[in-house]
Amino acid sequence: ERSNTSYKYQICLFIQMQLCCPSTLADWIQHRNATVVAERSNTTYEEQNLRLARPAFEIFRQTVRGLQHVHGKGIVHRDLKPSNIFAAEDGVFKIGDFGLSKLLRSANGGAEFDSAQQPGFRPRHLVRQSLMITAGSNSDDPTGVDQDEGKVNHGWQEPLTAGVGTSSYASPEQMVSDAYGPEADIFSLGLILLELFCIFGTEHERILAFQGVRKKRELPSWMKRTYPEVAALVLECTQTDPDKRPTASDILAKHVFQESAEIYSAELQSLKTLLERKENELKQQKSLVQEKDQMIDELRQQLKSLGHLLVHPNDNHDTATRHDLEH
Repeated sequence: ERSNTSYKYQICLFIQMQLCCPSTLADWIQHRNATVVAERSNTTYEEQNLRLARPAFEIFRQTVRGLQHVHGKGIVHRDLKPSNIFAAEDGVFKIGDFGLSKLLRSANGGAEFDSAQQPGFRPRHLVRQSLMITAGSNSDDPTGVDQDEGKVNHGWQEPLTAGVGTSSYASPEQMVSDAYGPEADIFSLGLILLELFCIFGTEHERILAFQGVRKKRELPSWMKRTYPEVAALVLECTQTDPDKRPTASDILAKHVFQESAEIYSAELQSLKTLLERKENELKQQKSLVQEKDQMIDELRQQLKSLGHLLVHPNDNHDTATRHDLEH
C-alpha cells in the first residue's frame, strides 16, 4: 500500500564569498587625496601625482583584468564605481556588488559572450537573461516556459534597464536607453582612471573634472603633459559613441600597460624637471648669499667707522677749537 503523505522541505541557500577588507577603492582615493592635499605646501602637483602613479596604475590594471573576466562571462556590471571595487586581505582590488549586473545572451538564446575568444565582437544588440528563476519554473528548461502556468518567462528577452547605475559614472546611453552592453562599463572605467590619476581636494573639483570629460572632452593640462597615453585612454574610454570605446582586452594590450613604460618615462622627466628647478633655486640662493655678504661687508665698514668715533670722540671737536683760536 502506497502512502499519500506529502512532505515539505525548507531549503536554505548559503553563499560563501571571499572576505574583503572593510574598505573600497573610494576609501583609498579619499585617504590618498586627503594626505596629498595636506602635503601640497611642500611639493608640487606633478611631484605628488608621480609619487602615487605606481599604485594607481596597479589598481587600474587589476580592475581592468577583473572587468575582462566579467565581460568574458557575458556579464555587464552596470554600476562600476570606486565604492564597488573592494580591497581583499592581500591588498588586491576586486570588483564586487553585482546587484545591478545582468547576464547577456544573444537574442536567439545563444551561448555566453566570450570576449577572449571573440575580441572583435561587440555585443551591441544583446539582451539580458533573467537571473531570477520564478517559483514553479523548470530551471533546466532553456525556453523559459513556466511548467505550472504554461506562461513564457520573458526574462530571456527583456532588454537592459535604462537609468540604472550611479549617474556620476554611468555612460550616456545607460541613462537614456535600454540598448547598451559592456561598453557602458568601459565608460565608467574611464572616469575611474581619471579619478585615480587626479588629486581632487574637494567634491566640487571632481564634479568639474567629470563634466569637463563628458561635455567638453577636456582633461587637466598637467595630465596630458605628464601622462599623454593615460589621458588619451581616458578620452577613448569615455567616447560618446559606444562602438568607439575599447574593450577590456584592448586596454590591457595597450603600450601603457606594457612594463609600465610611461611611468618610468614620466618619472625620469619629472626628475629632470625637479633637478632643473633645484639648480635654479640653488642659483637664487647663491645670489641671495652674495647680496647678504655684501650687506655684511657694508655693515662692518659702518661699524668700523662708528668704532673709530667712539675711541676718539673729541678729535673733531679739538680740531675745530684750534681752528677758531688761530683766527
